[in-house]
Order: sequence, then C-alpha cells, then structure tokens
Amino acid sequence: MNRKHIVRNFSRRLTTLMIEAGFASSRSKAGVKVNNLAAISRCSLQMARRYALGEALPDIETTYKIAAWLKVTPGWLLFGEEPNLPNNLAFKELIQIDHDLLQFILQKTAALYSTIKDTEELTRFIIDIIHDATHMEAERKTIFKMIEFSINSALRFNGEKNGSKVKSQLFNEV
Repeated sequence: MNRKHIVRNFSRRLTTLMIEAGFASSRSKAGVKVNNLAAISRCSLQMARRYALGEALPDIETTYKIAAWLKVTPGWLLFGEEPNLPNNLAFKELIQIDHDLLQFILQKTAALYSTIKDTEELTRFIIDIIHDATHMEAERKTIFKMIEFSINSALRFNGEKNGSKVKSQLFNEV
C-alpha cells in the first residue's frame, strides 16, 4: 500500500467519524469543523485542514489524541483494520480506559483490600466500577466524583471511615 493511499483513507475515516460525532461543516472544504480537530490535536488550523483533506498524516501522539476523541483505536483510524485478538477473546469484551482514570480507580480502591476479605467480590466490584466509568456519558469531573462516591460508600459499608474502623450494627466482623 502506498503512502498516498494510506493518507487518503485516514482522511476518509477521520472525516466520517467527525461528521457522525456532529462536527460537520458546510463551510469547510473538508466538510468538517477543522477548528475542533486542531484543538484536540493541538496543531494549527492549516495542519488540521491537511489531515482532513488527506494531504498529511499526524504523528503518533496526535493520532492517539484524535483516536481517543473519536472513540476508536489509533490502528483503525490509521489503517482501518481491527486489532488482532486472541481467538478466545471477543472485541466487545475489551474495555478502553484512559490511563489517568484507571490509575485513579486503582488508587482509590486500594483501601478496600484491607476491609473486604473476599478478593473475588472485590475484583468484581472494581471491574464494575471500570465498566460503569467507561460507559458513562458525563463530564470527566463527574465521572471521577461518581467513582469516589462509590468507593467511599463501599468503605463505609465495610466499616471504614476516614481511614479507621467504625462500629457497625450490621456486621459482626468490623
């Protein structure tokens, strides 16, 4: 496959996704709002226009930013191919999660390991939080607050308050 073909196909996938996401523009030669693309990719309007028109490819870091914004994999955005998955794993089972969000969840749930004895139950709880956080349609700040609320509730329910055990009438083991 030659570079020109890759660049044009990238542009087609990019503009199609942008239009589907509500960034269509009848005033732009590319058919999309290149100012939004420039803001996300942190590049000039001219460079964003070149990406949308199929005249240039972004660097790897910029491709990752654009792909995350459009909720696709960078590989698909560049090449249109789905990643190779092991035979025993369906694509629908994969979860894409922002690094900072995963780090926040893992840091906050660390306190639960000392309060919840059933590690299988705790693991399911953490997976549920990750699933809910990655499927919520809310602002990032709201998602972080919901996660913190869930984890604090679990801590309180399991006898923790402000890092110390509290007496509970519901549980014998506190």
